[in-house]
Amino acid sequence: MIGKTLRFYRIESKLGAGGMGVVYKAVDSRLDRTAAIKVLSASAVSGDREKRFIQEAKTASSLNHPNIVTIYDIDTRRSTARRFITSPWSTWPAKRSIT
Repeated sequence: MIGKTLRFYRIESKLGAGGMGVVYKAVDSRLDRTAAIKVLSASAVSGDREKRFIQEAKTASSLNHPNIVTIYDIDTRRSTARRFITSPWSTWPAKRSIT
């Protein structure tokens, strides 16, 4: 994934991995900002896990608290091979794990 682009996010490095996916450092080419991008693994794209992934993004985006990660974007379109959530890169290590 390093060096590839998902929509307008250019993947720069891997930050971590977990049961549902991998988190990468990426650059948003539209806004020229660094972001953390959580990519749902291909093996996790099942009805239940995909619903949990979307619910995680919706829940986090509905809250405003310094200890909860802000959600920039989510992509769950069937036309794309990868589902992902983006959030600020600078806060990723300091806040709860998003994997």
